[in-house]
Amino acid sequence: MSSELLPKLNALRNAVANTLEATTPQEVAKPRMLFDPKDFSDLFIRYATIRDGLTKEFPSLFNDLPVRTVEISGSTEFEGRGYIKRQQIKQLLVDIENCLDLLSGVSK
Repeated sequence: MSSELLPKLNALRNAVANTLEATTPQEVAKPRMLFDPKDFSDLFIRYATIRDGLTKEFPSLFNDLPVRTVEISGSTEFEGRGYIKRQQIKQLLVDIENCLDLLSGVSK
């Protein structure tokens, strides 16, 4: 296995999980639902690069991974940049954890 893919995937999982983690009592009570694309669309780009590497290296394990595009609203939030919904970031985390589960079965 490529020595770079697993640590990159783990680091990305941590970044995505931290994005979803509540850091204030207000966020615990009412989690943030909308995210600025300027700050968070790179998570999807980083995942796509890793996903493509995994698909190339382990086609039998990863050829059925869904290719998801980040959906940015066309609204005026975040100074006209729109927003990314929390559910999209949660789905990204599920996809990353699925990849990590599959990699745990690959012998080193």
